[in-house]
Amino acid sequence: MKESVSPKNPERSARKLFAALDRHDLDKATATVAPNFRMTDPDNPEPLRGRVAYRKLWESLFKAFPDLKVRILNVVTEGDELAAEIMATGTFKGPLGNPPNAVPPTGRRVELRWAAFGRVNSKGLITEGRVYSPGIIKQLGLET
Repeated sequence: MKESVSPKNPERSARKLFAALDRHDLDKATATVAPNFRMTDPDNPEPLRGRVAYRKLWESLFKAFPDLKVRILNVVTEGDELAAEIMATGTFKGPLGNPPNAVPPTGRRVELRWAAFGRVNSKGLITEGRVYSPGIIKQLGLET
């Protein structure tokens, strides 16, 4: 039985996405974002575009944090838009990023809260994401 995403229900779409990420189920996670998905983050100069790029981002995070847990603390919706407060916890045990610029693991445990804002289309797919995740550099022990 094919699992569908509820049309025009941003909260349900967000909860499906983050539940799949919490289980490290990248197939279900990427199925919740639209093929033309676009995500911006002030820490990255270029937006992330598309399902493949979104999947690669989370593959990298799961490699760096093999015990990563992700959960929604709060979500608010209006129309096709959503705002969510997310909590992620994990231990930095693997390289973060790609060589030659990969950051070596520090073994530090992190507890990161971030805000995510998005938009959902009429099919219930997340088309846009804007994330704000302060404090990660310090928690990873990378701040000089």
